[in-house]
Amino acid sequence: MAKHRGESSKMGQVEPLPRAPASRLQVQTRSQTAGAAHEERSSEHGEREVGYSPQAKEAQFGAPTGKRSHKERLSTVETDLDVLEASLEELYQGQGRLLRVESSQEEAESRIDMVESLVDRLTEDTKDSVRHLHEVVAELTAKVTGDCAGGGYEAQDPDNGAPILAKSGDFESY
Repeated sequence: MAKHRGESSKMGQVEPLPRAPASRLQVQTRSQTAGAAHEERSSEHGEREVGYSPQAKEAQFGAPTGKRSHKERLSTVETDLDVLEASLEELYQGQGRLLRVESSQEEAESRIDMVESLVDRLTEDTKDSVRHLHEVVAELTAKVTGDCAGGGYEAQDPDNGAPILAKSGDFESY
């Protein structure tokens, strides 16, 4: 094969794809696959000239020996490509489902955080109310205790502020 300006000596040769971990998927377009098949044909021709045998290579990898036609190889490549395309589509669909689940999870976590914040605020408000009630009870207890020593209790009506008089004997103990 004659080299053209700008071509490397590796032009026209097919190199195996690097092996990817099992979790990664490699995909080629149809034009890349067709180009690789064409380059493989050219490469086989050049390799046969130096004693290369495709049958020996097939036997080495456990493939059935015998020369396959270009149409057979192309058909196999197209079938493999269809399988890859279907797998890729499933992968994209799975990724979409995963993103929706992650989004729902983030939304749920956000709502949980908001509820926890509201619970914390309610807890603090409740503590403040309980403290205030304790102060009121202590104040009222002091008034009742102090006024009872004098024989009576004076308080104000909460509606109109009028004094309320009571004697210590007016209250029953429970």
